[in-house]
This record gives sequence, structure tokens and C-alpha cells, in this order.
Amino acid sequence: MNLILLRHGETVWNAAHKLQGMRDVSLSEKGMEDAWQLHDSLIKHGVTFEKVYSSPLSRAKKTAKIITGKPSSEIIIDEDIREMSFGVNEGKYYRLEADADMSKVDPNLVNFSQNPNAYVTPEGGESFEEVIARTGAFYKRLISENTQVKGNVLVVSHGAALHALIYNIEKKTDMNDYWTPHIGNCGVVEFKI
Repeated sequence: MNLILLRHGETVWNAAHKLQGMRDVSLSEKGMEDAWQLHDSLIKHGVTFEKVYSSPLSRAKKTAKIITGKPSSEIIIDEDIREMSFGVNEGKYYRLEADADMSKVDPNLVNFSQNPNAYVTPEGGESFEEVIARTGAFYKRLISENTQVKGNVLVVSHGAALHALIYNIEKKTDMNDYWTPHIGNCGVVEFKI
């Protein structure tokens, strides 16, 4: 199986540098345009998908539909690949312009992206360990459900959730490696399983 992991297209909150988490924020115009460009490129190169999995959040489902051209009924929705919950931090800005006063940014949000070992789970949120555990459960199911698949399997998810899934696939043990590789909106990472 060729496993293709795809991050959803850009949302308005991505463009504004706001944490989305479990908030169901829809794609921006740019996010839809980028998804259509990727769709066209995949068609041009003859790429098809035997199975498609998506997070239940609309930004991922819409990206999956655009990319594959498949109807909703052919996209497998899985709760375990939804985005990490940021609890009370959802909707907060996580990055300001380069010359901005960084005292306005919560140091814990800086830790989230730059020092995961020091990140403190906010009220109502999930820890990195919890996201790694649930995406690990998804990965085990994915492998067992697709033993006969020889072609492409697409998983459309979110930044933190995809990195947790990669953490499982690559059997990482160091949280300092959590955000490697960088995956931008409509970014793709491939694994031969």
C-alpha cells in the first residue's frame, strides 16, 4: 500500500494564525484553489485512490472531496484523525508578525510549536500523548483493514494530528522530532507500507 497523508487546504483561521483545533472552520478561497490545483495535478499524473479516509471536520472532508472527486459516501470518516483539541486556546492567535510584541503571545502556544516537551495541556484540551495514542489506534486499524490494498490510500487530516500519525508510523520517541517534516496546507507526505 502507498499511504498518502494530506493536510487540509488553508482556512481563514490558518491565514490569520489562529488555533482551530476542534472548531469547524471552513476552507478559505485560497484553500479551495490549492485543493483544486492538487486535484488537477493528480489527474494529470494518473493518481487514483483505492480508499480515502478523512477527519470529520469540514475543512478536511471538503479537501478530500475536491482532491479525489469522490462523493461523501466513498470517504471514510474517522474520529481518530480529527485535529488535536486546544481547549480554551482555540481561537487564540499563535503567531504574530516578525516585529510584533511577543509578550502578547501565550508562551505555552510558543512551546506547542517550538518545544513540545514543555507544552502544558490547556483546560479542555488534549495532550500530545493523547493525540499520538488515538492516531496510533487509527494507524493499526488502517493497516489491518487494508492488507490486500496494493494502490494508494489517502488520509486527509490536520497539522498536529498528521504529525502524531507520522510519529507512530516512524516509531519516533523524541518529542523534539514531532514537527518534522513540516506539512503546510495541502502538503503531502508519502509512505510505502
